[in-house]
Amino acid sequence: MADIQWNSASKDYGVVNFTQDRDLMVIFYWKSEEDRHKSVAGGVPVYSDKEYVKIFRPGEMMNVIDRPVRAEDKQKYRRQYEQFELKKQQVPEGTPLDVLFINNPSIADTLRGYGVYTVQQLSNLTAHAIDSIGMGGQEYVNRAKAYLKAASSGKEVVKMQDDMRKMAADIEYRDKQIAALQAQVNALIAKMAEPDHARADNTDLGHVPGFDAQTARIEANHVTNLMSKKSPK
Repeated sequence: MADIQWNSASKDYGVVNFTQDRDLMVIFYWKSEEDRHKSVAGGVPVYSDKEYVKIFRPGEMMNVIDRPVRAEDKQKYRRQYEQFELKKQQVPEGTPLDVLFINNPSIADTLRGYGVYTVQQLSNLTAHAIDSIGMGGQEYVNRAKAYLKAASSGKEVVKMQDDMRKMAADIEYRDKQIAALQAQVNALIAKMAEPDHARADNTDLGHVPGFDAQTARIEANHVTNLMSKKSPK
C-alpha cells in the first residue's frame, strides 16, 4: 500500500512512498567507533561503543541505510528499539514465514537471509526485491497474498460466529427474565382469585406468630353457639 509524504505546508506536492514503515527491516546495534576526542595523536586510538541502526526494504540488501541512531529513530521504530534494549532478536511484527513453508523450512531461512521475516513483508515485496530473490520469488509473494486474503476472510467468519453466539446468549437471558416475570404475574393473579376469607386466613393471619387459624375458627363457632342458646326467643 502506498502513502504520500507531503513536502510543503500547502501540500501542493508530495513524494509517494510505496513501502510502509511496518514493512521495513530496522535493526539497532552497537558499533565500535574511534573516539577522536579521547585518542592521543600518534598514540593508541581509543574506541567507544555507539548505537547504530540499519534500515532497508526486505529483499533489497544493496540499498541499506546504516548510520548512528537519532533521537527520532527511537520513537519511530519504538518496538525494534525496545527489543534492542532487551537484547532480543529484532524482527517486525507479523505472521512468521514458517506458516507458509511448513514442509520447506529452507525457503523460510533463505527469505530471512534477504531480510524477509513475516508473511506481511513477503506479500509487499517490490519488483526489485522479487528479482533479487530470483527463482520462486513471485510464487512466494503470491502464496503470501493468498494466505493473508484467506486469513482476512476467516476473521470475518469468526467475528460473525462470535456475534451470533453473543446474540443467542442475550436472547436466552431475556427469555429467562420474561419467564420469571410471567411466573410472578401468574402467582399474583392466582392469589387475587382466592376468596376473601381464604386470603385472610392464609395471608393476613397465617403469618402472625403463635396464631392458629383452625383453632380460632373452632373457638369462634363455640362462642356463637352459646350466645344463640342464651338469646331470648
